[in-house]
Amino acid sequence: MSKLPGLSEKDITHQIRNVLKMYGIYHWKVHQGLGCQPGIADILGVLPGGRMLAIEVKTERGKLSPHQQRFLKNVTDNGGLAFVARSFDDVVQRLGPENRTNS
Repeated sequence: MSKLPGLSEKDITHQIRNVLKMYGIYHWKVHQGLGCQPGIADILGVLPGGRMLAIEVKTERGKLSPHQQRFLKNVTDNGGLAFVARSFDDVVQRLGPENRTNS
């Protein structure tokens, strides 16, 4: 499967972004910095129909901080799609065919 041992968060992010590009989903990588919203997801985007997409990328053993949990919950509570992805398979499963523009 796609959950290969030893993949870094950077490698997983790259794979996920390739999937999002393949599906035609407008998205961008968030680069944390001074003044950034605490807990903001690693990848943000806009799904077909205008729904917000927020993906927090983690390795197999990575854990969410309380700020990250809160951010994902806020997006979900406001109608967006927000989740943790540990592989590109997680993204494929969570998006489903209804959120793909080029499937």
